[in-house]
Amino acid sequence: MKQGRIEICGGIASGKTTLARILEQEGFCAVYERYQDNPFLGEFYKNKDADCSFETEMVFTLLHYKMIRTMSEKKRLVSDYSLLQDLAYGRNNLKKEEFAVFYQMYQYLVRQIAPPQMIIYLKCRAEALVGRIAERAREMEQTVDIGYLSESILALENCLRKEAGVLVIESDRVNFMNKDRDETVRKIRDFYFTRGEGQSVSE
Repeated sequence: MKQGRIEICGGIASGKTTLARILEQEGFCAVYERYQDNPFLGEFYKNKDADCSFETEMVFTLLHYKMIRTMSEKKRLVSDYSLLQDLAYGRNNLKKEEFAVFYQMYQYLVRQIAPPQMIIYLKCRAEALVGRIAERAREMEQTVDIGYLSESILALENCLRKEAGVLVIESDRVNFMNKDRDETVRKIRDFYFTRGEGQSVSE
């Protein structure tokens, strides 16, 4: 039975790392984003006028690709990031000329690795994300506003519409850390091992 890669995507603070940790406890092999390794991220958040969006997106995409490729022989791999979300951020954050260069690199990278067997989209309203960002109190994220979050969500959902094998979990309604944990894991397992055509978890 095929046991390919799961990629988790969603807005900032939507629960991607939390869900990856839960799946790791359930026997999946998790790989986590090391956002601290991107030397441009702090400046990107702090000073939008500095215009280091291109560098930020290029570095994140290369880091994500490298980690996935390094772990590609692992069965039941799950990442708390998604290359498709890198594409969405590129579309949202980059100028036309920058995106043309970024997209050329992106296309090359995704051809070097197998596509994910499954994408989990943690859907969460921008208003809820604002509260979670404030609560977890990462200093560099405190300048992120609801407008940017809304634009990022829209860009991601536009990319997801073209994908098969997407499981949507409404993470502002589903408490997969506590009371909905077992049910969420069951639905993810069912979807993963049957490679369904897409469904929603909303209760």
